[in-house]
Amino acid sequence: MRRTPRRRTTPRQTPPRRRKPRRRARRRRLRRKKRKRTTTSPADGLFFVLSFRAAAARERAGCPNCLSARLVCLTRAAARLLAAERESMLSGSGRKKAGRRTEMIWKRLAWFAVAAMAVAAGAPAQQSAGGTSASPNLSPVANPVSAAVKAQLPRFSKNMVAAAEAMPAEKYNFKPIPEMNSFAHLVMHIAQSNNGLCSKISDTAAPDVKLADTDPKDKLVAALKASFEYCSAALEKVDDSKLGDQMMLFGNRPFSRAAVLIILSDDWYDHYGAQATYLRLNGILPPTAQPRKD
Repeated sequence: MRRTPRRRTTPRQTPPRRRKPRRRARRRRLRRKKRKRTTTSPADGLFFVLSFRAAAARERAGCPNCLSARLVCLTRAAARLLAAERESMLSGSGRKKAGRRTEMIWKRLAWFAVAAMAVAAGAPAQQSAGGTSASPNLSPVANPVSAAVKAQLPRFSKNMVAAAEAMPAEKYNFKPIPEMNSFAHLVMHIAQSNNGLCSKISDTAAPDVKLADTDPKDKLVAALKASFEYCSAALEKVDDSKLGDQMMLFGNRPFSRAAVLIILSDDWYDHYGAQATYLRLNGILPPTAQPRKD
C-alpha cells in the first residue's frame, strides 16, 4: 500500500516577543515618585507673597467687597497657573513642552504680580479719595472686657427673647431625645443663669423669682425678659477696675470677676445656639435666620 506523503506546512512566522523593559519602567516610576515628593517650583514663593498681600490689603481696607478684594482673584488665578505648571512638569508628555510652557506661565505670573502690587497699593488710596467709607475710630477703649460684654447684651436679649416667643406654647415640652431637657427648661435655665451671674458680677442682690420648667410659656418668657433687664441695669456700673476680684461660684469654686464676665458671654452664645436647634427641629426658623424686612 502506497503511503501518501504528508504536506509540509510552513510554520507561522510569529514575530518575536519583545521583552517589556521592566527595569526601565520601574526606574521611571521611582523617578516620578521622587519628583512628586521633592519638586518645588520657585513660583510657589510668589503665590505665598500674593496671598500675604491679599490678606494685608483686605485688612487695611476693612471690607471684603472693596477694590482690594480683586487681589484675591489674582492670587487664585496665579495658583491655577502654578498647578498647571506642576502637572505639566510631572507628566511624561508635558516634559517635552515644559520649556515653552514654563516660559509662557512665568510671563503671565509676572503680569499677575505687577497687577497685584498695583491693586494692593492703590486700593487704600482710592477708598480714602472716594470718601465712601469713613475710617473707624480706633482709640483705646477704657474698659475693654466689661464694655465688650455690655455691647453683646442688647443683641442677645433681642434674639433670645424672640426665640422663646417663636416656639409655640404646645411645643414647650419638646425634647430632641428623652434624655435631654425640654425647651421650657432651657428658657427657665437662661433666666436663672442671667440673674445669678449678673448678681455675682455686679455685687447686687438677684431677683427672687420662683420658676419651674412646667410653668406656662407666658410666665417663662416674662421671666426671661426681666432677667435681661436686670442684667442691663446691673452691668451698667461695672468696669474693669475689679476684674481680679475673686468670688465663689458653681459649688464654692473660686472665679475672678473677669472669668464670670466671660462665662456670661459664653452662656449667651451657647444657649441661643440651643434655642435655634430646638426651633429648627420643629420647622421654625430662628430669629437670626429670618429674612430681613426692608
